[in-house]
Amino acid sequence: MNDNVYSSEEKADRGFLNAGYTSVLSGLENNISDEAMQSLNNNEENVDPSKSTILYVDDNKELVDKISAYLSEKYNVLVASNGKIGIEMAIQFQPDVIISDIIMPFKDGFELCSDLKNDVNTSHIPIILLTARGDSESQFRGIEIGADHFFPKPFNINLLDLTIKNLIESRETLRQLFLNNPYHNPKEITTNSRDAEFLEKLLKYVDEHIDNPDLNINSLAQTFAMSRSTFLRKIKAITGTTGKDFVDSIRLKKAAHLLISSDMNISEVAYTIGHSNPQYFSKWFKAFYKVSPSEYILQHKK
Repeated sequence: MNDNVYSSEEKADRGFLNAGYTSVLSGLENNISDEAMQSLNNNEENVDPSKSTILYVDDNKELVDKISAYLSEKYNVLVASNGKIGIEMAIQFQPDVIISDIIMPFKDGFELCSDLKNDVNTSHIPIILLTARGDSESQFRGIEIGADHFFPKPFNINLLDLTIKNLIESRETLRQLFLNNPYHNPKEITTNSRDAEFLEKLLKYVDEHIDNPDLNINSLAQTFAMSRSTFLRKIKAITGTTGKDFVDSIRLKKAAHLLISSDMNISEVAYTIGHSNPQYFSKWFKAFYKVSPSEYILQHKK
């Protein structure tokens, strides 16, 4: 859709999400500990907005240096020296994948994984646990608390790299499923029960208030008791959409559904989904579906 349809605030949202690390860094000083801030500052210079970002949490500096050097060819790599700092950085920065050792001071990898997977702000982030413990009990506990993968040490770095790649690609597949399908079960596009519950409640709320033209990302973030920035990143991670795009996509899918499943005319559909200008609605609909509402009806209505 043409950028002209976005307000300055909405363009700022898109810029915020695209800019990645530097946008987050500028607002963190009063929100995270000095240790976590130092960890972020140490990684600032080598950030590429076009790359996915890995947060690597481990107190073994030698291993951190080796793995970071290897992965930094493909990813932005942020590091934290213990689970406490790792949790702070995960919450504030929302990396694409987290790799964490298990045995660490302050908070171990199990605690980090449990805390992040039980927090709706971070439950969508894939977590890979690394440990010298190769016993099945440790592996079972890691999977039980929500770890996406478990690597006993020593491990093959190429296999770790491939696992990261597959995790990122699988999330992208789920996002495309959301974007390209009219209606879906939240469980089909999420990887855990907490995210499925969050998305189900969110879609239900939007559907119930879809006729309100003032429904927007600000009101949604407030309703779900999340900061605007965290909500934007959560929605982007699960659905692949920015703030306005998310609300628009739900309105458009609802409109398409009503056009072929009800006896409403185009103006009535526009009002039902919160648009007071049917003419603008038709242009907006065509920009998304590549056909006008009337053409869409002819193509799909039986």
